[in-house]
Amino acid sequence: MTKRVAIAIWILGLFVFAVLDAPSVHAADYYMVRSDDMLYRVPHNALGAFFDNRVVPHPQRHTQNKKRFTLIPPPQIVKASWYGPRFHGRPMANGQTFDMYKIFIAHKELPLGTCVQVKNPRNGRVVQAPVSDRGPYIPGRKFDLSCYAMSILGGIERGVIPVKYQIVPELRWCDPSATADKSILVEARRRCWEESEENK
Repeated sequence: MTKRVAIAIWILGLFVFAVLDAPSVHAADYYMVRSDDMLYRVPHNALGAFFDNRVVPHPQRHTQNKKRFTLIPPPQIVKASWYGPRFHGRPMANGQTFDMYKIFIAHKELPLGTCVQVKNPRNGRVVQAPVSDRGPYIPGRKFDLSCYAMSILGGIERGVIPVKYQIVPELRWCDPSATADKSILVEARRRCWEESEENK
């Protein structure tokens, strides 16, 4: 009887250890990986196996058919700043003309065209747009937003604010948009006009 109890305790211990040692199922423990037109939810500890098990054609022989993988990190809190009058009318990194009265998002490393959603956690306002420019180049800041985008989020006066951002796994073009009342959008344009007048 004692031997059976000992075996039962040993098996129970193995089960408890396996449960505690198992990877968490929270979203933060997963990468969203985009391969062509498919989106995969891959645990962090299985990322290497995911790439190893998927056949990627040799770039020298099949350059046009090479699969492109994009890691989509979980939402993060970072610092964002803004730019406006001095750059209004100048070309951006993607070739478009910068317009401080429209929603534009700049990042130093994300591929141009990456759809990004930026949220001010204090008031819940959200802007979304493809990355179209490079910056900011001041340490500690991750995003530069156009004057209009930052005005919508309510951060013009502070200059630099904490924001929650996430990459939107869009498979097509990402249209600039905002989640805010119409009155806020009107006020945002007026605020940018004031900034423009002050910098003349």
